[in-house]
This record gives sequence, C-alpha cells and structure tokens, in this order.
Amino acid sequence: MKTLKYIIMLAVACGLNTACMDGDWDAPEQTADEAGIGNPAIQETNVVTIAALKNQYKTFIETDYRNGKSYSQISDDI
Repeated sequence: MKTLKYIIMLAVACGLNTACMDGDWDAPEQTADEAGIGNPAIQETNVVTIAALKNQYKTFIETDYRNGKSYSQISDDI
C-alpha cells in the first residue's frame, strides 16, 4: 500500500510538471541578429572551406603522413 502511494504521488508530480510547460514549442528560434547577440559589424574575410584547404595543402598532408609526421606549419595568410 505504501509503495502504491509513492507511485501515485510520482505520477501526479510528473503530470503537474508536464501540464505546466510553455505553449511555444513550435515557435522558431531567433537568429543572432534578432536576439541582439554578437557583433554584427564584424565582417568575414579570407573565408576558405575545409575541402579547399585540404586540396591546397594536399601534398604536405600526404608527405608528412608517410614520414610519420603529423604537423606542418602554414605560413600563408588564410
């Protein structure tokens, strides 16, 4: 009987917690501009994709891998 009482209390507590949820679950999230987060004055410069970077340094990556080295310094302004 005591166990049944605790199970019922737990079920009531879970029901109350789910009943008090907000109704805006379907509302879309705000972007950084809408929320006012960050500095919109910062401009992107020298944007390079990872694939382009790998392609540019392909010979260095393959050479270092074969020699057992895993690091190579990139001296270009990227």
